Formats: sequence, C-alpha cells, structure tokens
Amino acid sequence: MSQTSAFNNNPRNWTEDLISGNQIIDQQHRELLRRFEMLEDAVKAGEGFKEVRSLAAFLQRYVLTHFNTEEQEMLAGNYPGFSRHTAEHDECKNRIFQFKKYIDTESDRAKIISVAYSLLGIWVRDHILNHDIQFIQYLKEKGRREITINIDYQWNPDTSKLWTSDFQIGVNIIDKQHMGLVKWTEYLQDAESLTSQEIYDLLDFIHGFIVTHFTDEELLMIDNHFPDLQAHTELHCATRAKFFEVKKWCSEAVDPHDMHAMVIELFMDYVKHIQTADSKFKQYLIEKSANKN
Repeated sequence: MSQTSAFNNNPRNWTEDLISGNQIIDQQHRELLRRFEMLEDAVKAGEGFKEVRSLAAFLQRYVLTHFNTEEQEMLAGNYPGFSRHTAEHDECKNRIFQFKKYIDTESDRAKIISVAYSLLGIWVRDHILNHDIQFIQYLKEKGRREITINIDYQWNPDTSKLWTSDFQIGVNIIDKQHMGLVKWTEYLQDAESLTSQEIYDLLDFIHGFIVTHFTDEELLMIDNHFPDLQAHTELHCATRAKFFEVKKWCSEAVDPHDMHAMVIELFMDYVKHIQTADSKFKQYLIEKSANKN
C-alpha cells in the first residue's frame, strides 16, 4: 500500500478512532489532517514541493501550540505518563527541524515529498492513535485539578537579591514569566524549611512554567527568525528532562531538607538559563531593532 492510499479517506472523513473527546485537541488534530489533505491535493496538481515548504513552516508553529494544549491538559490531570509523552513531543520537534534542513539540502523533490508523507503518517498513525487517545482517556477518568501555590510570599523586583534588568528582554509576557521564576527561586532560598507539600506545590509551578514559558518563547523566536532557535529548543528539552528527574527523585525522597536543596538547584538552573541562553535572544532582538532604525 502506498503512503498516500492509507490516508485517502481519513483527512476528508474524520474517523471515530481519531476522536479523543477533547474538543480543542480534536480540532487541532483535524487541522493537521487538513494540511495532509492539502499536500495530497498539491501533489496531484503537480505543486507538491511548493506545499511542502508551506507545510514545514506550518508544522513548526503547530507543534508548539498543539503540544502546549496537550501538556497543559496532562499537567492539570497529573498524568503519570507526562515525561514519556513530552519526550515524544521533543522528538517530533527535532524531526521537524531535521525536515526543514532536509528541504534545503536535498535536490530530489520526489524524495522530499515522500519524507513529508512519512512525517505526517507516523504522527497520525502512532502519536495520535497510541499516545494522545491514551492520555485523554486517562484524564476523563481522573478529572482535572486546580494548580495553585498556596504560599503567601511578598516579593518586589526592586528589592530582589536575584532580579536585575538583564532578565528583561522587552516582551511583557516573557518578562512576567521570568519575574515569577525569580520570585519563587528567591522564596526557596529564603525559606529555612519547607514541608513536602510546599515543595510539591513549587514543583507544580515550575512544571507549568516549563509548559507555558518555553512555548511562548519559542513562538516568539520563530516570529523573529532567531537563527539559534534549534539550539535554544534543545536546551529547553534538556532542562525539561532535568525537571522530570528531580520530580521523580522528590517523589521517592523522604527528607524535606534534601528535597528543598534539590529543588533550589533546579530553580537556579532555570535562572542561569535566563542569564546565559535567553540573554543571547535579547541581544538578537536589540540588534534587530537597531537595524530597522
């Protein structure tokens, strides 16, 4: 069976086995299948390569917004397979980076179109059917939870020991997220002792920070054509992996003091990420703005 024939009906006839029951996620999956349909139609019209380029640009943004939606749901449902599922997401992001490079280096357009079919085919057959449906069914049974930090802590950036203007890149939503990270890092440093529950609450915060902030930042980098996007995304993937290691360790630890020290180290890693990696993006934005003027 050809790569296209297996999908001749699916994009145009949304099938029940692809329905998750989550309206937003199902809508996003339909959007993905419509793009597959557009590729098929373009190939039949002899314009497949043109559509492939458009598809690559679409996929880079799509994975960020779609994966963010899924990961927010998994976080709210405390899904036990979160780390495994997000590792699949990170691998998919990497495939798209490699695909974009392949388009620029491969001269055989027929091969490029074939790879595009394969990329979408694997996604639909494997990731949606085997992974997405699984976690959404779990959440239906488990239900959602409200994620809050029940800690009263007064913090002011003007009197902060960690916060400096260097942490601001000039984009309001990103700067607010950076500020929240520094606030709770400072709280961890100042607190003499924490209960296990307080530590779990702060791990929930940093988990939410990872899901939301990394997506917002990478979308901003795409919009501004940041040349080091792939390298920066790989750093995000590495820090996500570190988070899951720490969370697993904390779930098995019994001494809140040891957990406290480990979580401080984790938060400081993210602060250092702002100081080093994010500062490069900030400098790029400054130079880009200067060149416009």
